[in-house]
Amino acid sequence: MKIAMVRPRATRSHYLGLIEVAAAHGHEIVPISYGVADGLRSGRLREAGAALVRSGRAWRDVVRLARDPAVGAVVVAAVPFSWVVPVVALLFRSRTVAVHSSWPDWNVSPVAAPRVGGRKLAYRAWRMALERWVDVVAGVTPAVTSSALALVEGSGLRTELVGHTSALLAAEVVRQDDEARRPTVICVGRLEREKGVDRFLAIAGSAELAEVDFVIAGDGPMRADVEKRADGSANLRYVGQLASQDLVELYAAADLIVVPCRRSERWEELFGIALLEAMHAGVVPIAVDHVGPRHLLAGDLAEQLLGEEDVVAEATAAIASFVAAPAPDRQRLRRAAVTAAARYRPDEVAAAWLRALPGLGPESRSA
Repeated sequence: MKIAMVRPRATRSHYLGLIEVAAAHGHEIVPISYGVADGLRSGRLREAGAALVRSGRAWRDVVRLARDPAVGAVVVAAVPFSWVVPVVALLFRSRTVAVHSSWPDWNVSPVAAPRVGGRKLAYRAWRMALERWVDVVAGVTPAVTSSALALVEGSGLRTELVGHTSALLAAEVVRQDDEARRPTVICVGRLEREKGVDRFLAIAGSAELAEVDFVIAGDGPMRADVEKRADGSANLRYVGQLASQDLVELYAAADLIVVPCRRSERWEELFGIALLEAMHAGVVPIAVDHVGPRHLLAGDLAEQLLGEEDVVAEATAAIASFVAAPAPDRQRLRRAAVTAAARYRPDEVAAAWLRALPGLGPESRSA
């Protein structure tokens, strides 16, 4: 059986679990990336034109797949109330249709306001798709699945919690703990204001944490700012965009990871792959209380969440508290981080996809 995977961009880690379960049961994944945002955002005519051409070809492929009798299921990823879901669900309405989403609060989210047409029309199209053609909503957090059910209450729509994953969540990590060395705090991801990179730089510059080492890994618009600050700092290093093995080594030597993201009108941290990768390696998280970290750190790590009002001061205090804490307390937090991350190993996420799409199981081989 073929499984169409229709998504705005080619983010393999988001679907690694689906890829694994499909391969295990002899199915073929057909990925199609339809997004044009990156090309249009560049501001360069040639890149924007190339993105539009790629998108046109992608939608041609979607229509062809909809006519292919070997396609038994489609997984579509889109923000709430995008026109993509009703269109794809209608095209594949005789197959199993799954919507995979990171966005919570579909009824009230700012992205619920459609880019084209009226809000009522967008709501009506999504309700129709979810009620008539969509079989399951696979949400990365409970906020997604609960808001989907609220939108079509009483429709019988199935939901399943299906997080993102990463190959590094299956990697063997040998920690490099040494009580004699200075504590190390890391920030990993895209270097932009939305991700709170400026906040991390402010935390690293705190006089209270002068004996703590800070490391930033990643790339993005704020790279020049990060390099400039690192060049003039005694306790801040910038290591660039790291390959997978280098990331594992960074995580193995780190004590804390800080995720100081900044909520805006249209965005907050919806999940946190780098956060999970670090936690898998026994790195203790400190993160702003956004929907993704709130879910990932629920339970024994809830104390590691920060308020949005004064992230720099709260994070600075949390780091200082961790550094001063007795070794058993630090080890307790490390164990809690490893346990929390284990729920998102590729094999665990593959099992979640199998629950969401039971037709992928062994009984489907004869189909």
